[in-house]
Amino acid sequence: MSLRNAGKFLLLTLGCLAVLASAGVHAQSEFQGVGEVRYESGVFNSKPSEADRTQALHEAKLSAWRSYTATFNTARSTSYSASATKFEEQLDTFISDVTVLDEMVDEESNVIRVAVRIAVNTGMVDAAFNELAQAGQTSSQGAGPASMLSFVFVAREVESIRDFDDRRTVVEKKDSKATQTDQMADSGGTVSGSTSSSSISSSTTGGSTLTKADEIAYDVSSASDIDSAVGQVFAGNGFEVIPYVDVFGFCGGASLDAIRSEFAESDTLTAGTRTAAIKAASSCDVELFAMGTLDVGLQQDEVDPATGNRRVFVSVRGQIWDIGRGLPRQVASVGPVQYAGLGPDRQVAKRNALIEAAEDAGRVLVDQLNAKGIR
Repeated sequence: MSLRNAGKFLLLTLGCLAVLASAGVHAQSEFQGVGEVRYESGVFNSKPSEADRTQALHEAKLSAWRSYTATFNTARSTSYSASATKFEEQLDTFISDVTVLDEMVDEESNVIRVAVRIAVNTGMVDAAFNELAQAGQTSSQGAGPASMLSFVFVAREVESIRDFDDRRTVVEKKDSKATQTDQMADSGGTVSGSTSSSSISSSTTGGSTLTKADEIAYDVSSASDIDSAVGQVFAGNGFEVIPYVDVFGFCGGASLDAIRSEFAESDTLTAGTRTAAIKAASSCDVELFAMGTLDVGLQQDEVDPATGNRRVFVSVRGQIWDIGRGLPRQVASVGPVQYAGLGPDRQVAKRNALIEAAEDAGRVLVDQLNAKGIR
């Protein structure tokens, strides 16, 4: 292949990578990479050997893998940097599929380039991080039982928004000043007089504008899909998950209905409701308590130009508190982070967005717990 064609090859590959990047990290399930190897040509053969092709393919897969690891959150990146070599030595364990997109041989410069697309088995990656966290805790603290964890995550959709006009208050101050001059004249025993006056006025205005925040009311929907998604992530990483409905049933505290009712009107719980929920969980020997919201965007007709499907956005945020030792201490948090879900109609797109947001939020929280050695 000529150098001109090589340039087209690289531009095509970089263009594909740019399309993936613009789609957003959370929309990606596949990653692309380019591998380049310089080979030695013989007197009678200017082609690369099979070993050269294999090495170029490996470099391409490694490039795609590093594009994937670049999407890690801060906590996972910290854990990965200490074990990157171990992951890369077992690269094929974490890659479920490899597709060669193109291959180019530049005989003038003795270079072979390969472009690939890989699919990452994220389940295997999560399992590897879980093993690393368990090994780290065992070596530093000794083996012990997994922490009991309970959580409440609610899905909310904007039901109504009440906005307020700006209120303008104007203050005006007026000042005035008047002067008067009298003149008298005496002429042959006759007295005459005249009077003149003038005035000066000025005014000063000022004031303030009061803007009142919008009042937003939410419709809090069933969270069974969210409970399953978040619970699967926590349980899959070694935590003993206790459904909050059981915490309330055995140890009292704030009911799910009360929690959902408050989240329908505010982004935070009242101090009494939050304290009641945490105290109940603590009395049931729960050590970690998580809480969060997943907010569905307004019902707007948005169509994904690539697929023609409906697209719905969900914003998620959440926190985890250590409630096993005295006062609650926040040990992990996520968001607000926005995710997009696609589907043939709004309901399917919304459900997909909620599940993806819940799963990824759970992974982010687990990564932070692992980084702190909390199991």
